[in-house]
Amino acid sequence: DGQVIKDVLDNYKIVGSYGITKTDMSTGEVLPNTLISIYSKDGNLIESKRTDENGYVEFEDLVYGEYYFVESDAPEGYILNAEKHPFSITENGTIVKAELKNTKIVGEVEITKKDIATDEVIPGAKIEIYDANGKKVYEGISDKEGKITTKLEYGKYTFKETVAPNGYVLNEAEGQFEIKENGQIVKAQLYNKKEILPKTGMMDSPIAPIGLLLAVIGGILMFVLAGKKRLNTSKIASLMLAALLVMGTFGGNSKVFATESNAF
Repeated sequence: DGQVIKDVLDNYKIVGSYGITKTDMSTGEVLPNTLISIYSKDGNLIESKRTDENGYVEFEDLVYGEYYFVESDAPEGYILNAEKHPFSITENGTIVKAELKNTKIVGEVEITKKDIATDEVIPGAKIEIYDANGKKVYEGISDKEGKITTKLEYGKYTFKETVAPNGYVLNEAEGQFEIKENGQIVKAQLYNKKEILPKTGMMDSPIAPIGLLLAVIGGILMFVLAGKKRLNTSKIASLMLAALLVMGTFGGNSKVFATESNAF
């Protein structure tokens, strides 16, 4: 009867999604709060999102085509992964998934032990380093150049001397430093003051010369009173002079243990 029937074919755009999980390169631990940006093949920004508490982010309603993603802001303590990662959306309704790994920021600390008076380096000091939570992460002994060195991850640290080198007073001061950039080298100095030890001889006591003089005088009086021997005035004077000479020889200021504060 001449009727014409037309078939209408509807075409739909292919639309898919792209999911990214952010993880630690070494441990596989998921990393939240990482900013990821999706770009079209020709460099136009499509969308930016941050990873959730599970280290995951998903970009939806991406039409058929070629794209790439980059990390725009790294999680705290990690090196930014600025590499472009290409991908394509080719099937409708599919979710393409990928994993993006990050490496932690690692730096180095070098602590040098020195004599506070001479600035000479001092070996043999035990030094401990603690993280921001108070956990000990390192201990070492200063070498012949007075140094300890170690690599540490991003973060804030404290250090202190726990055993002083031989002949030095323990430095009880606590130092602080921070690793903020990858490859950073932090240098610090820790100073010690030498011990000043008291003399141990009997005559170092300030009362020893007085005791010697009294002993001599007492001996003279004993001889005189006992009548065993009469000493003339000149001999008594000679004995007293000898006692005074002894006082001059052995007397003097005695040294005390130094308690002066150490500089950090």
